[in-house]
Amino acid sequence: MARSDRRNEASRFWIDETGSATVEFAILFPVFMAILTGTAWLALYLLTIANIQQLTHEVARQSLQHHGSGLTRAEICSRIEQSLVGDLMQTFVMIEPERLGAVSCGPGARDGWSEISLTYDASFMGFNALFRSLNDGSDQITGTAIVMGG
Repeated sequence: MARSDRRNEASRFWIDETGSATVEFAILFPVFMAILTGTAWLALYLLTIANIQQLTHEVARQSLQHHGSGLTRAEICSRIEQSLVGDLMQTFVMIEPERLGAVSCGPGARDGWSEISLTYDASFMGFNALFRSLNDGSDQITGTAIVMGG
């Protein structure tokens, strides 16, 4: 009879699932947190890309007011680089002005077109190695816009 009591105790030990939810939570919680954090950083990265592209298009749109005013392309590009980009950048919350790199303004693919591009340094973002692999190994986000007839 003592043997059957021990067998019952042993079977109760193996069947007892008290605390199993805690163990499962402890195993899965870091995975969920990594997924949640990664999703947040990816959203921030994509939002920054969208803001840089929107800023570039807005600069191109605002530069149209200078076209047809008798200014040369070099003068228009100078105005874009000196004042227009800085003024418009203040309206974009996600863009840090000190991280904005090169502002390029030059002839486009066709005669009479201008191409404006802005470069932004995104090396400060989390999960940077992953984003670099998505961006051909570069930490730079580049927005490009074409101004026709400029």
